Amino acid sequence: MIEIRLLVDTPENWVKSLNRSHSALVRIMDAKPSESAQTVQDFVEISSTKASADQLIDSLNTSKDIKDADLVQVGPHTVMGTITTQNCPVCSILSGLNCSLLSAKTRDDNKMEWRLIMSGDDTLKNVTNRLELQHVNYEIQEIARLNSVKDLTARQEEIVRMALDMGYFEFPKKIKLEELSERFGISAGTLSEILRRAEKNVLMHYFLER
Repeated sequence: MIEIRLLVDTPENWVKSLNRSHSALVRIMDAKPSESAQTVQDFVEISSTKASADQLIDSLNTSKDIKDADLVQVGPHTVMGTITTQNCPVCSILSGLNCSLLSAKTRDDNKMEWRLIMSGDDTLKNVTNRLELQHVNYEIQEIARLNSVKDLTARQEEIVRMALDMGYFEFPKKIKLEELSERFGISAGTLSEILRRAEKNVLMHYFLER
């Protein structure tokens, strides 16, 4: 297994629009097909030094690319949650390939840095072929063999630690998902995505080391 870091100049999409209008930094932490075949659900964290959390949410809710949003304020200028979109900047490239998205985040130059885990060089070749077929400019910044456990994000660690301490992972559960979500002031769906993403990271790196 290898971890790849790509610098990608994606076509026009909701991410670029938000970056341009609010100088927003967007991090896509997971992407998966939604119930509709035409849309994708992204798990995102979005922050801005210029726009408030409410302004970011308003912009996302009025974007023509975004069909639905379940977002929560996690700071004065930061939101986190899920959005359902017709124009995900990474999904059309990665769909059906043997690789997993660790994150895709914007930079100040409006490009996106993708971090991917994949099975090997053949999968990387398939990714770059798709980028070239869609006339997307990219640069391979780093290729690393995976042999160590990566840390959870601070937000994931905070939530997983509280879930563990309060007995969410025990059987039977000492606290339900809905009760735990109320502690954080977020929806049960958003909390479920955060926990699933954290569990995925831990399990992925556990099995990579075996």
